[in-house]
Amino acid sequence: MFAKAAEMLLLPPANMNYKFNMIKQKIYLVLIATIISFSSFSQATHFVTDPEKKFKAAKELFVKQQYALAYPLLQEVKEQYPDNLKSNNQYLNDDINYYFIVCRLKLQLPIAEQEAKQYINWVNNEPRIELMSYHLGKYYFLKDDFENALLNYEKAGLDNLSNEEIADDKIEKAYCYFNQKRFADAKVLFDEIHQLTDSKYYIPANYYYGFIAYYDRQYPEALKAFKLVETEPEYQGVVPYYIAEIFY
Repeated sequence: MFAKAAEMLLLPPANMNYKFNMIKQKIYLVLIATIISFSSFSQATHFVTDPEKKFKAAKELFVKQQYALAYPLLQEVKEQYPDNLKSNNQYLNDDINYYFIVCRLKLQLPIAEQEAKQYINWVNNEPRIELMSYHLGKYYFLKDDFENALLNYEKAGLDNLSNEEIADDKIEKAYCYFNQKRFADAKVLFDEIHQLTDSKYYIPANYYYGFIAYYDRQYPEALKAFKLVETEPEYQGVVPYYIAEIFY
C-alpha cells in the first residue's frame, strides 16, 4: 500500500491543478471583461486632469481589483511624476510605482517581473517590499513557476496582507511545497486550512492533507479527510481508490 501511495504522489497533482486552473480561468475572464470595458471607461474619465485626483481614482479601482482600468490612469500619473524627478517627490513616486508595477503583474505583462525585482531591491519601505514580493509570487504561481513563487511568498510574510490574500498565500504556498516534494512543509499548511470549514479552500486542503497523511501512513487521518471530499466531482475519480486501499 505504501509503495502505491508513494508512486501516486510522484505523479502530477492533476486534481489540484484542476482546482487552480479554474481559479486562473476566472482571473483571465475578469481581465478580458475589464479590458473590453476600458474604452468606454477611458472616455468617461478623460476629463480628470488633476494628477492627484487621477491617482486617487486609480487606487480606488485597484482596491476593487479592476487592474486593467487602473493601469492606464497610473500610466498617465507616472508620466506626470517621472522617476528622474524622484528626489522632489520620492514618497509619491514610490507609491505610484508600487501600484503601477502591481497592475502590470496582475495583467501578466512580462516586463513587470524585472520591474518588481528592481522595486524590491531599491525601495526603502519594508511593508511595500513584502507586498510586492507577494504579488510577484502570485505572478510566478499563475505561470506554474512554483520555485520562484515560493521564494517570493516566503519573503512576503503575512503581516501586510489582507485576510483574502493570507488565505491565497497559504494554499498556494502549500501547493508550491507539494510540487517541490517538500511534503512536511506542505502538510503543515494543508493541516491548518483543512480545519477551517468556512474557507474557500476547505475541500482542496482536505484532499491534499489526506493525500500526504496517507503517504505518511497516518491512515485514520487520511480517511477522515478523504471522507469529506470523496463525492466532490474533481476528486471522486481518485479518492475512492485510496479509501479502498486503507480498508484493504
